Amino acid sequence: MDFSIQPVSDAEVEHKMHLILSFSDNLASYLATREYGDDLRNLIVGCICVADVPGYEDWFQIGKPKYKALLKTRGPDGGVIEFPKVFTYDFKLDHNQFVHAQTVKCIEILKSSFIDSLANLENLPRKVKQFDRKAFVEDVVSFLAV
Repeated sequence: MDFSIQPVSDAEVEHKMHLILSFSDNLASYLATREYGDDLRNLIVGCICVADVPGYEDWFQIGKPKYKALLKTRGPDGGVIEFPKVFTYDFKLDHNQFVHAQTVKCIEILKSSFIDSLANLENLPRKVKQFDRKAFVEDVVSFLAV
């Protein structure tokens, strides 16, 4: 399974962005060797960590979970990149808590928020029959417990 976390942050979080990217890379490496069924090949998770500014609250809302049989996007070279059987969803980190926490606590916040976000897998459409959600969640929780 291909996996990635796509962070959305503000300037206050930039110095901690490496924690989110490292978390994503480690989990992606682990999941790359795993198979959970043919109906879900790519999981793309948005991680929003932006301060709530009065008047701009609507700019960084959690989007609805979406499944696409084929997601097409433009690559850096302008060419089309295709991702088959993609599920996307977002979760939010508590900005104030994350920004002011020490590194170890930041990682705990990230792990906890991500594990909570796995409830979004309940929103997979009925046509996704060949995906072992339970095994996926158990594997992720077990990997993050280390």
